[in-house]
Amino acid sequence: MDITETGLQISGIPTKVGDIKDFLVQADCFADVYPFVLQAQCQWASKAEDGHLFSGIKITSISEGALEELRKLTRMLTISE
Repeated sequence: MDITETGLQISGIPTKVGDIKDFLVQADCFADVYPFVLQAQCQWASKAEDGHLFSGIKITSISEGALEELRKLTRMLTISE
């Protein structure tokens, strides 16, 4: 949902504060970004009234190559005025 070089907001994945998860980001289906892996730790988690799950996660481990792909993705998703 929201993504930066240091973290992201996810939805639909059950997490608890402190959980560490590995994520495979496959943005190549809609952008010129190679799939990459990162590890992140849940900083906050909430559940909407409709039951939908949201979490904020902080990236704790990412390779230099994966970071470059993440930067490409964030540049593509940034709306310029």
